[in-house]
Amino acid sequence: MNPEAYEDEFARLIKAYSEAGLRVALAPTMNTENVFVYGDNETFIASLSPELQDLCHRILKNMARFGEKEYFEAVEKLHNEYSSAKMHIFHGPASPPQWVRDEALREIKKQALQRSMRIHIHTQQTQLQYHYGLKRYGKTLLAHLEDMGFLGPDVTCGHCVWLSREDIDILARTGTSVTHHPACNLRVRNGISPVFELIRQGVRVALGMDEKEFADDKDYIAKIRLTAKLHRFPSHRLDSDHLRTDEVFKMGTENGAEVLGFGESVGKLEKGRQADIVLLNLGAYASPSYMPGTIHSICCSTAAKPVMSAPFWSAGKFCLKTASSPRSTAKR
Repeated sequence: MNPEAYEDEFARLIKAYSEAGLRVALAPTMNTENVFVYGDNETFIASLSPELQDLCHRILKNMARFGEKEYFEAVEKLHNEYSSAKMHIFHGPASPPQWVRDEALREIKKQALQRSMRIHIHTQQTQLQYHYGLKRYGKTLLAHLEDMGFLGPDVTCGHCVWLSREDIDILARTGTSVTHHPACNLRVRNGISPVFELIRQGVRVALGMDEKEFADDKDYIAKIRLTAKLHRFPSHRLDSDHLRTDEVFKMGTENGAEVLGFGESVGKLEKGRQADIVLLNLGAYASPSYMPGTIHSICCSTAAKPVMSAPFWSAGKFCLKTASSPRSTAKR
C-alpha cells in the first residue's frame, strides 16, 4: 500500500473487484510497533551504519503517513461507502499485539462490535513471535489477546503455526477462527500449523495463501491439494485418524465463506444460497487417479493444470469464460 495515496489505491482496488464481479472482504492494515526488532527499536537503529540509520528513519517516516489516525479514518470511510452484500470491510491490524498498541486494539474491537465488522489478524506465525509473547507478557500473544477480550467469533487469526495446547483451547473456547497458509509458511520456513488438532478441538479452520505461493501463481486448488497431503500423518494403519479430504475441501469452501463473513449466503451449493460456482473439468482430475470420488480427486490429483482461468459465477452471474474451459465442454 502506498501511504501517500492510500485512498486512491483502496478505491481502485475495490473498483477492480467490483468490475470483475468478485465477492471480496477488504481489510486495511497498520503496523506501528516493533517495526525492525522485537524490543528497543531506537537502540537497534543507533547501532547501525549512518546509511542504514537514514534508511530506517525514512521507512518510519513513510509508515507514519498511515498511522493509527489514518487507519481508523480509512476503515470507517470504506465501511460507510462500500459495505454491501458482496463487499465486506474488515479491520486488519497487522500481527497484534506485537505490532499494534493495546489501546488501538481495544478501539478496533469496540468499533468492530458497534458496526458488526469482522477482524482479521496474523498471529504466532513464527517462533520469534511465540517467544516474544512469553518474554513481554509472561504468556503467549493469544493468551494476552484473550485477557484483553479481543478474541471471539468475529475474529480470524491467520497462520497460527506456533501454538501451545493452551492456545488451541483459547481459540476453541472463544470461537475464534483460523486461516491455514501452508505454502506461505513452508516457503518462508515458519513451520506447519497444527490444523488437525485445531479442527479436532472444534476450531473453524479455513484456507489462505498470503501472497506467497510456491509458484507465485494464485492457484487456490493447488493449495487445497498441498493441505490434503501435508496433514496425512504417517501410519501403518489405513484407518488411523488424519485430516480427511472432505475436511480439507470444507476448509477451502464453506469455512472460507464463514471467515469472510459470507457464510449465510455462499460456501455451499444448496437451495436458498447464492450461486458462487467454479466449473472444473473433472477429467483433468479424475484421470489418472487412485482415489475414487470427486472431492478425493480434486484434493489429491496432481495431474491437473492450474485452474486460475476456470469459468465461474458469482451470485449466479457469469463472470469468466476461457477458450480452454468453455461452458459447453466443461464436465460437471
